[in-house]
Amino acid sequence: AWEPPAPRIPADQRVALRIGFAEVALRERVKQAGGKWNPRQKVWELCYGHVVALNLEARIVEYEATTSRDQG
Repeated sequence: AWEPPAPRIPADQRVALRIGFAEVALRERVKQAGGKWNPRQKVWELCYGHVVALNLEARIVEYEATTSRDQG
């Protein structure tokens, strides 16, 4: 049985990541890559290309991350 490929996420699309409070070193790596904390949703937001580079795909949560237009 053929399965369609998973939808491709553009490298510049921001996605939401779940990172535990005690995971200080990981939070610092995400911050260094340009990640931003979203206090309303309690998730870190980072461009998908950086998520892949940091091997954090498993941390992506099902939440529509804000775009730069939404921040103000």
